[in-house]
Amino acid sequence: MARTAGIKISMENLLKGGHLYKEVSEQIIFDQLDADENAIRSLFLTSGYLKVENCEFNEDTGADLHELALTNKEVQIMFQKMIRKWFTRSGTVYNCFIRALLQDDVKSMNAYINRAALATFSYFDSGKNPSMETQPERFYHGFVLERV
Repeated sequence: MARTAGIKISMENLLKGGHLYKEVSEQIIFDQLDADENAIRSLFLTSGYLKVENCEFNEDTGADLHELALTNKEVQIMFQKMIRKWFTRSGTVYNCFIRALLQDDVKSMNAYINRAALATFSYFDSGKNPSMETQPERFYHGFVLERV
């Protein structure tokens, strides 16, 4: 969660015209794009969305510390539109639940969770080969009791 918040703050700073001071790897490993913040920055740099304003060698770590910024106004606008689209598309789905949570509206929160459970749970969730260890009927009974 803290890493996600850090990425969000870094992105906000870039969109406001600020700079990032980070290490950047010259090698991009695509398998790490969803897990490694450094890989994402490296991809943005090599694809032209970020530029290096300054570079300093960090003697303690033995790595170069890059001062990164968005390349131009067009890239800034593109990122703003992309981020706005992410939140308008998915934000409305979660807004009702978050609003209910903030207002301590347990009934609405329960209704939201029930809709989500109905849309995602199935009898296949009990496993392919039921055994005494997994007790798949407990999953089903718990789901049915939640609906009562």
